[in-house]
Amino acid sequence: MKPKDSVPDGIKKIIETENRLKRATQPLSNMCRINDAFANTIGAIPKYEDPLADLKADLRNMCVATGIDTIADGIISAKSPLQNLTFPLQKLQIHTGAEAFLNPFKEATSILVNDTTKNIIANSVMTFADAIKSPFKDWFTSVEITPLKQLADILEINYEKLKNYCFDIMYKCEWCPYIVVIADRGLINEIFEILETSREKSKRQQQRIDKAVISYCTDARIKQIKSKWKNADLDGKHFNKMIAQTIDAYLRKEYALTISCLATMWEGLIHKKANVTGRQKMELTKKDFAKLIDENDYKPILSDYFNDFIVKQCDGVADVKDGVPNRHGVSHSWYNKYPNKKAALNAILLTDFILELEPLESEGL
Repeated sequence: MKPKDSVPDGIKKIIETENRLKRATQPLSNMCRINDAFANTIGAIPKYEDPLADLKADLRNMCVATGIDTIADGIISAKSPLQNLTFPLQKLQIHTGAEAFLNPFKEATSILVNDTTKNIIANSVMTFADAIKSPFKDWFTSVEITPLKQLADILEINYEKLKNYCFDIMYKCEWCPYIVVIADRGLINEIFEILETSREKSKRQQQRIDKAVISYCTDARIKQIKSKWKNADLDGKHFNKMIAQTIDAYLRKEYALTISCLATMWEGLIHKKANVTGRQKMELTKKDFAKLIDENDYKPILSDYFNDFIVKQCDGVADVKDGVPNRHGVSHSWYNKYPNKKAALNAILLTDFILELEPLESEGL
């Protein structure tokens, strides 16, 4: 069993609140799924085609040719019984905040169908009829939009609190905290599920979190980063080409190439963002980076990650950490084994974070 203080009580309460709200709104999610399925069914119904059209035309021509105009007129005005078939929900009126979900049903009125589509309509109507007869329908059609908005606001506030806590978790797991900035709700929820179901600071917990982050950073997402880098504001297109090629190396699993190239660029990229010209001591660069992070409204822990992992003093192979692209270790070729995917991904995340920062208005500090 994991220690009781693995996740702070305040964070646990937020998670419990989110779970209760999700359960409470599950009927709404079910209604949305019914709406989507129903709309897809209606969209698949072919347009009405009168099966007697050709026969009518032939009979009319025959009647006209024989001078029996009144019969011809009767044939022209004759309608197939199927043409009178209209969708039974055409009078459905929606006056609540749920209108956006249910309006597609109203638009399905006056649809004419032939014999081959009768069963589709019948089955669809029965499915929807069962849903709208449920007790939930009575509540749903009377609900006001304001409480729904308040509910969404509560969920969003709680979600932000969870994300803030996740910055610290990522730092402790030796991940660039920028992953929290670009993560979606799915990854954040998965991280907390891991924290709740594993022993704190265990090797197994670390491995599960590593797997979750790496799985989230799919090749498609990495290629999107490459597309951004191609158009980044750098000192010449040759730099854009260089950093884009590190993505290609990553996708080929040539992680050493990704790390060794990007590690040589971080200091220069920070100087560009901080309007620094020429060389300066690393201590000043750290301060510049901290100011950049602060003025861009990011968490100070991103600066801590840079100081404590990326530019931390590394005096030999024994100081090298798996998964950490330490700039000093890379520049001195201190590798105890081939760099892993986590190290390369951390290098990409840090680079992307630096490139996303808005430059300082004045030079240096």
